[in-house]
Amino acid sequence: MSQLIDVHGAHAYVPAGPGDFRGPCPALNSMANHNYIPHNGIVTWEQILNGSLACFGAGPAFDALAIALGMYGANLLAPPDFPLSIGEMPPAGIVGGILAPPSGLTNTHNQFEVDASVTRCDLYECGDAHTVQVPLLQNVLDMYTADPDPAHKEAIMETQHANRINHSIANNPYFFFGPIELVIGSGAPLLIPALFANHSAEFPDGYISTDALMSIYGGHRYPNGTLYWTRGTERIPENFYRNPGWDAEDFVPYFVDMWTKYPQTFIMGGNTGTVNSFVPLDVANFTNGVYNAEMLLQGNNLACFLYQTTQLLVPSQLATAELFVQVVLGLISSIGFNIAQLACPQLEAVKLEQLDQYPGWVRSKKSM
Repeated sequence: MSQLIDVHGAHAYVPAGPGDFRGPCPALNSMANHNYIPHNGIVTWEQILNGSLACFGAGPAFDALAIALGMYGANLLAPPDFPLSIGEMPPAGIVGGILAPPSGLTNTHNQFEVDASVTRCDLYECGDAHTVQVPLLQNVLDMYTADPDPAHKEAIMETQHANRINHSIANNPYFFFGPIELVIGSGAPLLIPALFANHSAEFPDGYISTDALMSIYGGHRYPNGTLYWTRGTERIPENFYRNPGWDAEDFVPYFVDMWTKYPQTFIMGGNTGTVNSFVPLDVANFTNGVYNAEMLLQGNNLACFLYQTTQLLVPSQLATAELFVQVVLGLISSIGFNIAQLACPQLEAVKLEQLDQYPGWVRSKKSM
């Protein structure tokens, strides 16, 4: 049953003010502006979990995945009840990580935020990966205006993601997509129809209203109709109904559809310092011969590879590392795979140094 998102009373819209933190995620920004999470943008992951469930109806598996990625990306090697910023790095003394100060989600390139965003620039293309780029937002609005069929709302984002991958390879000399970036980059565009479609009684499966989408992204129009964007003004519109009962596993069919239709979206590797210099990751070398690129498309190997590389790439000292791995395991199980019964090849280590051929990885990597 559709559920109306409350935007009145305690959840009335209040734009961000001086001292409030806002970052690259319009969902978190709009939740803060409606007090589903603390308005100042300094939050705990428990608050994000509860707030996203109350606001957008996100399920626990999706929240757990976002929590683990966010703590990794924000350099927060701390318990899930430790506060961090959804935006810029907070001043010294506000919050601090146990092993290192949290950077805030704005500064999480190739961890929480990756290249080929739907509405943001690549960090190494224009130096800013957290500001909404008006031409990109306008392009998304134009795509949904041209094809308003609710049944196509996911397919439109699949097409846009493929276009953005092509753009990044052609314009960002440091474009990089590793195994984790593949998962994040594939999931982010599909969040738009999952979170920002209005599931009203008329459209129970969700309908993308361009006015609603513009509002949630903080977009506005001048009297002449020209689009502009203002930081901190992300707003959930009136009469907006959340997606009831969705969770991370609901993305899986769209992943498969996108990767099948657009092979350029199922890539691992990166440019090597110049545009259009993309070199695929040598999967065989990376996995010490356990897998190769051809094997990933056969049988259960892709499920095994994603599960095992997740275990190896997410820092073991991260408080939510086990949770992250369990979420990935749940996603794999939702496709119909049981890891315990797959008889996966033994992958005990990966050659992280193989990623050093990609300057985009080198520039943004963290100690693991």
